[in-house]
Amino acid sequence: MRSSSFVSVHPEPIWSSYRRAAVRTEAEPNCLASPRRRHPNSPALVSRSSRERIGSDSEQSAAENGRLDRLSAELTELRRLVKKKDKENTDLKRLVEEKDMVIDALLDRISRFRQHERLSDRRFTLEDDELPNRRSCSFSSVSSLSLSPYHSRQTIGHTLALTKASSSKRFRLSDLFRPPPAMVASGHTRRETSDEEEVEVHQLMVATNGDNIAGKSVDQEHGVVSLTPDTFIIEALSTRTQNTHPDWKPPLPPSYCLRMNRPEIIRRIEGRQAAIIAASALRHQVAEEKMMAARAVIQGKCSYKRARNSLSVDPTLVKAFPDADMVKLTKRRLRGTNIYRSGISEEQRRIDTAAAKIIARAFSESTRIAVLGGRSLI
Repeated sequence: MRSSSFVSVHPEPIWSSYRRAAVRTEAEPNCLASPRRRHPNSPALVSRSSRERIGSDSEQSAAENGRLDRLSAELTELRRLVKKKDKENTDLKRLVEEKDMVIDALLDRISRFRQHERLSDRRFTLEDDELPNRRSCSFSSVSSLSLSPYHSRQTIGHTLALTKASSSKRFRLSDLFRPPPAMVASGHTRRETSDEEEVEVHQLMVATNGDNIAGKSVDQEHGVVSLTPDTFIIEALSTRTQNTHPDWKPPLPPSYCLRMNRPEIIRRIEGRQAAIIAASALRHQVAEEKMMAARAVIQGKCSYKRARNSLSVDPTLVKAFPDADMVKLTKRRLRGTNIYRSGISEEQRRIDTAAAKIIARAFSESTRIAVLGGRSLI
């Protein structure tokens, strides 16, 4: 018989392992009470991560809501600015329309006034070609400056003043310059040469009778014609009158016209000149006194201590006008310079450019709001 061999099993190692486990259990009595490590996919961990995600989502939504609130506030402010600009533009358009209406009315009045003047001139130049025998003519020397303060330019020659007659008959102004024998004999200087015929008229006054001329139209003392609505002035009819006409006199100075028409201007000018002359004389006197005091000190007639007050006076402190008036006059002159005007225009141009940019931004914002339906791209 074949003998079979069995593996022998010793129980000591098994029992020793159990003993070691029991000893380890006794050494750690709280191991069973300690919480077990959970799996990452356990429900408790999943709920905690979801709560954290919900908290982060709520913070993000709060930040987005705050940004949306700021954007809505900015949008409201932009809408307010757009409404304000629209109102200002409406007011400006209304003002422009009112000014256009005023300008149109003024232009209409000017056109009607000019038409009335043309009609009156046409009525004045029509009808008879001859002057009545009872009208008289007189000549005197008078300049354009003495006749009217608004025609103060220098002219070569003389002036012709025509006064409309009160008679019902009319005459042409061109007929007055024809050389009829009667008028040439009474007041004209007539020359006949082989080349041309020259007629010189210094001043011609046409009136109904001699009393009107002597009493109302001519100042006998100065030889000046008083201007009336019926007086017409024609200048520079001849350039040789001062050399040929026997009654020619030099024209009156502009100051006479100002004295007769604007005496306050002459008074103001004379007052300023008197103040300037007085200040100049006082400055000269102070300078002379300083020089005399210095000479006395050099010559030993007086000490420097006694002459100190005279030597320390500044002649430039003597002024003809107060400082306030001088500042005002200087500012007025500066405002009239080209540099000041260019600076003002440049500043106005800069302000207009900035205003145009603001208007363009407001328009773009309003357009974007209208296109996007209230949504902003900021």
